[in-house]
Amino acid sequence: GRPQIVGVFFALTFHHILHKTRQNPQSWRPFLLPLLMILWVNIHGSFFAGFTIIGAYGMEAIYSKNKEWFLQLLFVGMLCLIATIINPYGIDVITAVERSLNSVMTGYISEWRPFVFGSVMGVSIWLLAFLIFNNLQNQHAKIADKILAVAWLIVMLFSVRNIGLLAVLGAPYIAANLPSDN
Repeated sequence: GRPQIVGVFFALTFHHILHKTRQNPQSWRPFLLPLLMILWVNIHGSFFAGFTIIGAYGMEAIYSKNKEWFLQLLFVGMLCLIATIINPYGIDVITAVERSLNSVMTGYISEWRPFVFGSVMGVSIWLLAFLIFNNLQNQHAKIADKILAVAWLIVMLFSVRNIGLLAVLGAPYIAANLPSDN
């Protein structure tokens, strides 16, 4: 199996919860994220993606001058940070992930290699769609969605292993840029 699929599921769940609560800062749902983080950190090293999602929504809260939502996201982010030490390795889980990312073995594993257009057809098609429908000035695309799409595109270019995260976290941005009859 592919253990990083679990990371994609958690990223999708984080994104969904924050997407659904962006208009309702009083919602209790973001407080589920630290509990999910405990699971994520104990299952796969991609838990760092959760912080990019919270950070992107935090930047959207700043941009939209929604102080209440920003403070909630800051608090939830701190709870998620604390949650990362609830694992058999404690704080050393961060060192373990860093070692995996910087291992000499990553150069020998094809999914850890940088993206080369045409080498993986599905990724190449997704990138082409991203480039065709890209419009950062689109008012319908939310700030967090723009940030996540661009950030994970850059990360994916360094390692095709991140295409799942790009596909999930970039989908709302692509959808906002698709032509519509409205």
